[in-house]
Amino acid sequence: MKVLIVEDHIEVLDCIRSYFVDHGHEVATATTAPDGIALLGSFSPDFALIDLRLPKGNGQMIIQDIARRRPDCQTKMIVITADDNLELRRDLKNYGVMEYLFKPITVRELDDLLTVMSPPPVLEVEETPEQKISENDEV
Repeated sequence: MKVLIVEDHIEVLDCIRSYFVDHGHEVATATTAPDGIALLGSFSPDFALIDLRLPKGNGQMIIQDIARRRPDCQTKMIVITADDNLELRRDLKNYGVMEYLFKPITVRELDDLLTVMSPPPVLEVEETPEQKISENDEV
């Protein structure tokens, strides 16, 4: 999966980036709102983890831009924040935000997020001889 992380605290950004890279995901990062928006044109992430408080703008700008560019919600959005503003949470949910991670973020929370992000495994079921119908059989 392709993961975009927009976070201005470098230590937090590096930890989250390392986590997803270590789990085999392609990761792009930005530290400002304009840089995050610029990456959307070339990166097309499956998931975006977005801090709300950013230099030169805010995470809400990125969320709105994703919703505008990809109205079918192909990019799943996760907010990273230290603030629990219920009204803002409701507003952002209307733009397709699926999850909120409150700082400080733990590895357990990233593990849980990875479980939610990962598509369910496709189980292949083998047909038994009784289930197989040849072209010559009448149904």
